[in-house]
Amino acid sequence: MKKKIVSVLTATLFLFLVTTLNTGCFGKFALTQKVYNFNKGLGSKFVQELGFILMFFIPVYGVASLIDAFILNTIEFWTGSNPMAMNDGDVKQQYVMLDGKVIKMTATKGKMTIVEDFTSNPSVNVEMVYNFDNNTWDVYSNNELSHSVRLLSDKGDVELVQNNEVVSTFNLYNYDYQNLALAR
Repeated sequence: MKKKIVSVLTATLFLFLVTTLNTGCFGKFALTQKVYNFNKGLGSKFVQELGFILMFFIPVYGVASLIDAFILNTIEFWTGSNPMAMNDGDVKQQYVMLDGKVIKMTATKGKMTIVEDFTSNPSVNVEMVYNFDNNTWDVYSNNELSHSVRLLSDKGDVELVQNNEVVSTFNLYNYDYQNLALAR
């Protein structure tokens, strides 16, 4: 039962991510700005240009922009603040009604917490935590790692990892949304 609820919440969160891509929400692109500021601080304009070219081909800028566009700006759209742009200690909460249930979303720096029906019955907690070491958004359900979402390229390629195995690889631009049962 808990796995089904986690699957439904994950699918719902995924739908939020995908649907907000088409809403014209334009966020701060905080992660891309951090890469830009790092490059800007490298030294002379020649060193900066060399750094830019290297980060373009590696593709640091592309991956940072993709994470911003698909994950961080979506969180910013629903909560009003971008977890990467937040300072330590900043907290932003948003309440959403979904299928007659109240969903509480709390964003802090690098983390998004979702609690379903927190008023009547504190049930499933889902947390999305950005893992800087792996460049993934790790999804936890009731403090257990459920799966990870990893952006593979700046062309929208995404990998869903569960129990250290890739369970799904898809493209956000060409995904069949009728087949949304990702994490069963």
